[in-house]
Parts: sequence; C-alpha cells; structure tokens
Amino acid sequence: MPTTLIHFFTGTGNTAHAVKTIAEDIRKAGQEVTTVQVSLGVNPPELGAFERHIVAFPVLSWAAPVMMRQYLKRFPKGEGKQVAILAVNGAVFYKGKMVPGASGQALEEVEHLLRRKGYDVFLSGEASFPDNWTQMTDPGDEKSQKIIITHGEADVRNFTEKFLSGKRELFRCSPFNHTWTYLVAFLFGKMGRRALGTFYIADSSCNGCGLCARQCPSHSIVMEHNRPRWKTNCQDCNRCINFCPEKAIQTSMSLLVIQFTLHILMIIYGIKAVSAYASLLIPVAPWLMILIKTVLIIAVLYLASWITLVPLYAFLRLLGKIPAVRKFYCLSVTKKFSRYKGPEYVMRKQEADEQNKI
Repeated sequence: MPTTLIHFFTGTGNTAHAVKTIAEDIRKAGQEVTTVQVSLGVNPPELGAFERHIVAFPVLSWAAPVMMRQYLKRFPKGEGKQVAILAVNGAVFYKGKMVPGASGQALEEVEHLLRRKGYDVFLSGEASFPDNWTQMTDPGDEKSQKIIITHGEADVRNFTEKFLSGKRELFRCSPFNHTWTYLVAFLFGKMGRRALGTFYIADSSCNGCGLCARQCPSHSIVMEHNRPRWKTNCQDCNRCINFCPEKAIQTSMSLLVIQFTLHILMIIYGIKAVSAYASLLIPVAPWLMILIKTVLIIAVLYLASWITLVPLYAFLRLLGKIPAVRKFYCLSVTKKFSRYKGPEYVMRKQEADEQNKI
C-alpha cells in the first residue's frame, strides 16, 4: 500500500485545513498517510518508510516561511523519491469579487531546494484561502471568508486528484514576476519578518493569559510582567494577532513610523558618509574605489538593520514602560479589524465548546 508523509507549516490554520482535506482524500483512496507539523525544534522524521511526500505551506511575502525552508534543508538525500508541493495563498474580496492570492516564486524556490537534494518533484500547485495578514489588512467578514474557503477546498481537492493519479504538472510564473517576488521574499526573510514582529503590541485589554506565547510556532513571544514581548525571530505568520481571545494584539503604528523613519535616515546618512569620505580616507584607484564603496554601502544597510532591530527596539521598548508612552504606542488601526482563524481551528473550538457543555 502506498504511503505518504505530509510536511506542513501553518499560521492561522488555512494550511492545516488543506492538509486535513488532502489526508482524508488519500485515506479514502485506500492509501496510508502521516502528517508532521513544522515548528521550532521539529526535525524531519525518518523518511525511508514513505514512498511519496507532500510539502504544504502558507505563502508569506511570496516565499515559504523561513522555518519551513530551514526544515526542508535538513531533509536527507532524496534518491528520486516523489514530492508534491502545495502553496496556500491569501485571497481577498475586492469590489464584490474574489481576488485569488499569488505565490510568486515560492513554489519554484522550494522545488529547486528539493531537486538539489535528489527528490523528484512531480507536482506543484496553489490553493487560495482567506487572507490572514491582519497585522496590515482586514481579513473581511465571515460571509466573504466562507466563499473563499469553498474555493480553496476545491483547489485542494483538485491538487489531491492530480497527486493520486501521479500527474506531472509544475507551476511556473513569468520571469519578471519570478525576479521581483524573489527580491521581496529575500528581503522579507532577512529583515522584513523580524521588523514586522517588533511592531506588535498588546493593548490595555490584554489579560496576560499567555496564549500568544504558547501558540507561537517560532517561540518568538515571551511574557514579561503579564504582557507579551516579541523577539526578532518572528515568522510573521500572524497566528498571535488572530488567535488572541481579547483581540488585544495590535500593530503599533507609532512604533512602525518611528522605527521605519529612523531606519531610512540611518541608511541615507550612512550612504552620504560613504560617498563623501571613502575616497578621502582610502586613496585607491577609481575602479577599486567603486568596489570599496559598494561593500561599505552593503555594510551600512546591515548595520542600520542591526541598530533598528536590537538597540533601537530595546530602547523604544524601555520607553514603553512609561504609561503615557505605552498608550501612544497602542495607537493602531487594527483595533477595528476583524480576526481570522482557519476552518480547522474553528472546528476544534466548536468541538471543545460542545464537550464543555456535556
């Protein structure tokens, strides 16, 4: 009997729901399937007993989550074993119409990673579920979410049918879209996700329950004085802001503006300093000066990022202990946003509520 192992990362539950649907359909086809959920500290299990694999993940800034890519890099040599890849995108309603999400270069990046390890990637595809980037966008109402979920489930079942039949079909985006989405994904993975984590704040409605810290897949949330603090290893999966039972977690627009402004200013003045003084301090041939200035500008970018994420963030967090400053930090538009949990988590909550009534 064919055996399949599904490796998946999930933020708010869209990918978990997709994986549950895939697993159910594979079992209905009379085949065995096992799942492993990726989080911090989880390593690939022994893969020898499984004939085929499925890799599923939510698309974050046109890439698989950094944690998912790190997990896949720990895969053993594939020796030709077959793998299928599913990217779960965030869809929205715009002017009364559903706009599917786009995975950009994400599927091709993961495909390339697995091929280098000797796996036979024979299938890759997309499924669109409700957008969950509540940190910056409103997930929308329940009616629109249900419509998108129905479309997403159809995408998943179509993917599963192709997987079971062994159909070879690989997703490809245009060279232009591949290039710019790769650039965005690279910057997001290196710094963007870390910076976005520092913009989170718990407002006065936080009751210190610690659910956000317990649920965080990257353990980037720690509780200090009954309030969550985000470290700089955030995946930006948005589980915390969507799962908070008090809707207390917000995006601090104040911190965002302050940190972004100071970060840009550091880069501008750093580049100006390199342009003005490098040739004076290091008298070399013009062609070599171009190389030196390029290296120094890259160093300026990294230094500005480190200052923003480490000492500046620590200083702003320290100021946040002052009640008036913290109140200023809590200014946010996300207070008006709805929150989103994938169908899998909603069903678990309903089942738990029913059991509590008994």
